[in-house]
Amino acid sequence: MKMQDNPEHLGKHHTATTVLCYSQIITQLSPPELLSVASESTSLCTMENYDFRNRPFATSDVFESTVQDFKILTTGHDVKKIYELDLSSKAFPFMPGDVIGILPCNSHSEVKKLFTRLGVEIHMRKRYKLTIKSDTVKKNPSMPKHIPPEGILEDIFLKHLDIRKPMKKAFLKVLSKFTQDKEELSYLEELCSPKGSAKYLNLINQSGRTLLGLLNTFPKSCPPMELILEHSQALQPRTPGKFRLHEDPKETIIMIATGTGLAPFKSFLDHRYLLKQTGCDIGKCILYYGCRYHNRDFLFKDLLYKYLEEGVLSKIYTAFSRDGVTKCYVQDKLKETGKEFVDNLFKDNATVYICGDPKTMVKDVLNRIQDSLEQYHDCGERNAQDVLKSLQDDGRILIDTWL
Repeated sequence: MKMQDNPEHLGKHHTATTVLCYSQIITQLSPPELLSVASESTSLCTMENYDFRNRPFATSDVFESTVQDFKILTTGHDVKKIYELDLSSKAFPFMPGDVIGILPCNSHSEVKKLFTRLGVEIHMRKRYKLTIKSDTVKKNPSMPKHIPPEGILEDIFLKHLDIRKPMKKAFLKVLSKFTQDKEELSYLEELCSPKGSAKYLNLINQSGRTLLGLLNTFPKSCPPMELILEHSQALQPRTPGKFRLHEDPKETIIMIATGTGLAPFKSFLDHRYLLKQTGCDIGKCILYYGCRYHNRDFLFKDLLYKYLEEGVLSKIYTAFSRDGVTKCYVQDKLKETGKEFVDNLFKDNATVYICGDPKTMVKDVLNRIQDSLEQYHDCGERNAQDVLKSLQDDGRILIDTWL
C-alpha cells in the first residue's frame, strides 16, 4: 500500500481510512505493494455505505435505529452484564423468534488512539480515494471488498475494519520493513519464524491482541496506512441464529435455554400472551431454563412467573449452577422429568426448541434427550439415536446456537 500525493499520507497509526506518515521517515523503507491512498483536504460530511459491509442476513434490509433506553438485567461481579434495549425504528415486519442482526462500530476513542499512534490524527475527518497502484507487481490485484473506494478516513476504522481481531503473521512480516529499531526488528523476525509460533500466540493473546496493542508493542515502527488496509480484516456483523414459532397456537412447545438463549422464547411467550388476551386458545408451553443464580442472572424472572400464573406458561423448570453446594443444569432437570418430556413429545406431538452454547449445553441436552428416549420410549441406544435424528430432520427438535 502506498499514500499518494500528500507527503503526510504515510500514517503512523491505524484507525480510519486515512493514512499519513512523514515522508522523510518512509522514503528509506519498502513501499506498500498494492494500494494507494490519496487524502483530500476538508469535508466533514458523513456517508453511510452499507454496500461494503457484510450483512447479518442476506435478504434483510438495513434499518437505522437509536437506543432510546436500556435496562441491565443482571447483577453481581461473577455474571455477564446483559442489557435489555429499547430501540426506536421505523415499523418493519417480524415474527416471534426473529432476531436483530447488528452492524457494529468500533470505539471512537480507540480509533482516535490509533490515528494518534500513527501520527495522523489531524487527518481523521479528511476524505480519501483508494486505488490500486499502477506499478503493483501482484498478480490479479483487486480492491478490498470491505473498504469503500471513497469516503472519510475515520469511517474506515469505525465501520469497516476489525481493529480488535489479532493481525496475522503476514502483517508482522511486512511490519518489520517499517522499523529501523534493531531490537524491534529482531523480535518481529523471531515472531514470524517457525520457531516463534509460541511467542506469536502469546503476543496475540496478550498485549498484541488488538491492532492498537500490536502497534504499541512496536513503538518505533511506522507502517503506512495502505499497509494496514491491505492486511485488514472486515468488521463482521453480530448475527445470532434464529428460529420461528410454528403458526398453530394450539401446538405444544417445549423450550430449553440457558442464559440469553431465553430471548427467542420470551418472544414466543409474548406472542402467545397476546393471543390469549384476544380469546385464542393456546397449547401447552413448557420451559426449561438454566443460569448461574436465582437472584442475579435469572432473566425476566418476574415476567415468566406472571406468564405461569396466567396460563401462558404451563410449567417452568429452573436450574442454577452456582446456587447451593450442588451444581444443577438444565439437562439435570430433563433427567428428572424424562417420562413427562417423552410423553409431551409423542403423545402431545410437541415441538422442542433448544437455544444455547453448542459445545456444552446443546450437546448435553441432546444426550439427555437420547437417554430419555431409551428409557421411556422403549428403544435401545441405537434406535434412540435414530429416533433423535429423525426428530431433528422432521423439524420436531429445532436448535439455535451461538459461538
